Amino acid sequence: MSKPKEILEFIHEFSKFGKPVVTAFTCGNCYWFAHILHTRFPDSKIVMLPVEGHFVTKINEKLYDIEGNVTTKYKNSPKDDWEEYKLIEPEHSKQIERDCILKTTI
Repeated sequence: MSKPKEILEFIHEFSKFGKPVVTAFTCGNCYWFAHILHTRFPDSKIVMLPVEGHFVTKINEKLYDIEGNVTTKYKNSPKDDWEEYKLIEPEHSKQIERDCILKTTI
C-alpha cells in the first residue's frame, strides 16, 4: 500500500519546478499526470471527474493530481473510474481520448 508521504514527495518532484509545470498538468494535460501517478503507484486508479473535465488518481481512497491531495477539493464531485467508464460509455470515452488525451483533430 502506497504511503501518503511517498505519494506527496513524488508529486513534489514535479511541482517544485514551479507554476508552468503545475499549469501544464492542470490546464489540458491532467490525464498524463494521472497516468504518471498510476504508473508509479500501481495500486491506484485513474479517475475522471466529468463535471470538471479533470483526471485525478485515486490512491488509498484519496485523490491526487499535480497539486497534491485534492480529496477535499473534489469531495462533492461525481467520480468515474476511467477503465470502467470506457466500457460503459465507449463512444464518449473515444471522444475524450481523441480531444483531451491525444489532442488530435477530427
